[in-house]
Amino acid sequence: MKKIVLFLSLAVFVFLAACGSTPTIPVQPDTEKIVGSLQNWQLGAGIVEAVFNTKSKQAIVAAGNIASSGSFTATINQTIAPAVLLDMAACTQSHASDSSAKMNQYSTLEVKQNNKLIGSLVYASSETVAKDGLEKVGDFFVQYTYTDKAVNLSGDCPIGGTNASFHYDAKLKKGWNIVIFKLAEIDNNGLQVLDFSTEDVPPSAEWFFVE
Repeated sequence: MKKIVLFLSLAVFVFLAACGSTPTIPVQPDTEKIVGSLQNWQLGAGIVEAVFNTKSKQAIVAAGNIASSGSFTATINQTIAPAVLLDMAACTQSHASDSSAKMNQYSTLEVKQNNKLIGSLVYASSETVAKDGLEKVGDFFVQYTYTDKAVNLSGDCPIGGTNASFHYDAKLKKGWNIVIFKLAEIDNNGLQVLDFSTEDVPPSAEWFFVE
C-alpha cells in the first residue's frame, strides 16, 4: 500500500463512555496561543516558530520558546498578510461557499537553537504518525488553518498521481481554525480517503518532536 505522508501546511472526537458514566471532554486548542509539553526532552532550550510559505513569500505566523524542561508556548499572530495566503483548493467535485476566500495552514512548529533548525514539533495521533505520516485508518494530524473570510468546504477531490482523495467537511470562521487532517478510510481497492474537517480534537492528540 502506498504510504501517504502529508504535512500540509497542512480530528474526530471518538466518544467512548461506559453506560451511565460521565464522558471526558477533550480540551480544545487555543487559536491565540499554543501551549504544550514534551516528555523526556533533553535537547535544552530554544525557540519555536510556525511559518506560512507560498511560492514567493514566507512569514512567521507563530513564535515562542521551548524550555529545557520540554514545555513550550507560542503566540499566534492574529493578523496575517494577504501575500502569504493561498487560493482555496478546488476541483469539480468539491465546493467552497466563497471561492474568493484565501487560506493557509501549518501542522508543525520549527524548533531552533542558535538560529539552527534542529527539528519540528508535530501535533498528531501518535509518534509514528508524526514521523512517518498517515498509514492506518484513524491516524491524524492537527492543523492550524487561517482564512481571510468565513467559508464552508465540502465534497471530494482526487489527489493527482496518488491512490487517494480529499474529503472536505469544514466550516471555517474568519481567522484561525483548528482542523483535523485524518486518514478516514481505505476501501477494497486501496483508495485512501483523507478527511479535512473542523471536528473536536481527540483526547489522544499529543505533541511529538521529529528531527
